[in-house]
Amino acid sequence: KWQERAVWGRSMTLAISLMLSAPFLYVGIHNWFTGIPLFSFFFVGTMFIAALNGPLSAVMHDILPKGVRATAFATYLLIIHLLGEATAPAIVGKISDVVNLKIGMEMLTYVAFIGGVCFLPVSWLIYRKKVIIYEDNGAIDHGEPI
Repeated sequence: KWQERAVWGRSMTLAISLMLSAPFLYVGIHNWFTGIPLFSFFFVGTMFIAALNGPLSAVMHDILPKGVRATAFATYLLIIHLLGEATAPAIVGKISDVVNLKIGMEMLTYVAFIGGVCFLPVSWLIYRKKVIIYEDNGAIDHGEPI
């Protein structure tokens, strides 16, 4: 819905989703609550993180020409799985060995928030029409590509 009103809606959804996930996960990690409240914080935080996959794919398809969309999406999947699933547990484990597990898990909430902040300039560039938005029937020129 937001995308219909503003061309930068999808990228802003990404920024907001990541930035909102961080506080919920942070509270969940610190065990200030137990039972249903604890589960609720983790559930909401995880849902915000999971909600970014669709809009991120859509943003990639919006700003990339048709011929490179599949390659870009495959590269994105490879990178997130290599960095997220392959290396993140080792990094959190190393932090856990040096400091403690809570600090290691807490670092993930900072990374999520910083990721959201990094999408704010993307939204601004799309809003300021510094990127070309492509549709399946051709390019809609919104300015010069970056």
